[in-house]
Amino acid sequence: MRPAHPAPPAGPAGPGPPGRTRAAVRSPQPERADMQKELST
Repeated sequence: MRPAHPAPPAGPAGPGPPGRTRAAVRSPQPERADMQKELST
């Protein structure tokens, strides 16, 4: 049970960060927020 717990988080955790980074680069949400803030200002 102990190895199963760290196993699931470890698996998705690996491809998770790189995948999220790629998705963020493809869909720059922070940049969009900045643009929206600038437009609002």
